[in-house]
Amino acid sequence: MTTSLRDRKKQAKRRAIVTSAMRLFAEHGYDQVRAEAIAAAAGVSRRTFFRYFPQKDGVVFPRHAEFLDAFDAALAGSHEWGFERLADALGRMVPVWAAHRDELVAQHRVLVTSAALIARQIELDVDWERRMVHAMETDGLAPGHARIAAAAVMGTLRATLRRWYGGGGVEDLALLGREALELLANGLGSRRG
Repeated sequence: MTTSLRDRKKQAKRRAIVTSAMRLFAEHGYDQVRAEAIAAAAGVSRRTFFRYFPQKDGVVFPRHAEFLDAFDAALAGSHEWGFERLADALGRMVPVWAAHRDELVAQHRVLVTSAALIARQIELDVDWERRMVHAMETDGLAPGHARIAAAAVMGTLRATLRRWYGGGGVEDLALLGREALELLANGLGSRRG
């Protein structure tokens, strides 16, 4: 599918805003940079900035909806059931995250410097958790059990991605994910070391 010139211009403008924001955040810190400064650095108006990102923190999570769509597709494409379905879908997400490694590592560096961004990430993680709950309930897991399992998987995912980001995204994310989910599946108390 080809994109129109108008869509390509919009994508380029959006990229320019994100790139400018991340540079400014790295130089000055998230909390010290105003949306107006990002807009000026990107060569757009303040109004244009807010058309692309209704809140300043949105520029730190520019692929949230895109990644959720990919996760939905991964869940729908899995032939597994319950927990294994989540593990399979997350495994299918590895190439998606890896394709944006440098961007995600840079975003993580900014994120960990701001309590407001950490709180916002937790709010956005609820979208992932809801999808996990829905998938497991669809597979027949009781709602309470589905919520507990989804929260455990979400915590495991968060810890795994933090480790990957913290290491600059050079470790094998697929291997890290498999090890973490295996640890969860086998029960944390049943392992030593």
